Amino acid sequence: MELRQLRYFLAILEAGSLSRAAGHLHVAQPALTQQIKKLEAELDSRLLVRTTRGVTPTAAGRRLAGHAREILQQIERARRDAQVEAGDLAGVVAVGLPWSLHQWLGLPLIDRVQRQLPQVHLRIQDGPSWWLAEQLAEGKLDCVIVFDTPADRGLALQPLFSEPLCAFGRIGTLPESAMLTPAALAVLPLWLLSRPNSIRSQIDRLFEREALTPRVSGEIDAPALLLAAVAAGHGVTVLPASSAATPHVQGKIESRGIAAPGLVRRASLGTSRLYPVTPAAEAVQQCLLDLLVEHRAQASWPAMTDDQAN
Repeated sequence: MELRQLRYFLAILEAGSLSRAAGHLHVAQPALTQQIKKLEAELDSRLLVRTTRGVTPTAAGRRLAGHAREILQQIERARRDAQVEAGDLAGVVAVGLPWSLHQWLGLPLIDRVQRQLPQVHLRIQDGPSWWLAEQLAEGKLDCVIVFDTPADRGLALQPLFSEPLCAFGRIGTLPESAMLTPAALAVLPLWLLSRPNSIRSQIDRLFEREALTPRVSGEIDAPALLLAAVAAGHGVTVLPASSAATPHVQGKIESRGIAAPGLVRRASLGTSRLYPVTPAAEAVQQCLLDLLVEHRAQASWPAMTDDQAN
């Protein structure tokens, strides 16, 4: 079995057809087909099912794909480690940040890595926590910050901080009381984050626990747009307390606490238990942790409390 064959096999799966994979790889299709046949012969298993619409993996092919990705990722990590000389951290580091953290950590992380780790090629991927956790578990990211994610699927989680969830509405649209009861929240025109989402799950469980039927007017799968909609007068939403400091809605929205114990989101720094962490990735992780400590010391993150950041 050759590494080239594994790369070819994965390229075919990603492209969905031999002809497209051949084009992406700049390899003649007959030569590509021959390599896959050799691989199937060596493994004594059929790996691909060929149809008029392309190719799909067999059960054996799916199993091989998992092993192939792991093997190639391990080799890439070994290559990066071998390039690290004394005091010289280099290589690609892929970091996953949830949408709601970009305003706090995205640009500061870029600035810090470029200043302190000039040989590191930083890749930042955004997305919802559940998706970032999946990407980390598959070895596609080196570290992530995720919310309310269980330590399974080969993930190692280091607790970072927690913050309460609050109700947000356009100024003048929320009840005058400092805290909203679940019943008072349920009758408001709610625009909520789309499922699957850890914040949405907590809200759903709250209403179910209180035997309430909320007035859900719509769903938006983007916190920035959700806040903009609320600021424009389109109902009320529930988001982390730090959302009040989002620049494009400051001065346009107000918030209220929600009288429900345990209604918080908890953030963790996630790494993989299955894939080795490179020295460069460790250095980038430390940059993230340092930024969080600084936010805490400067009180620049409104929702952080004394027991949250490491």
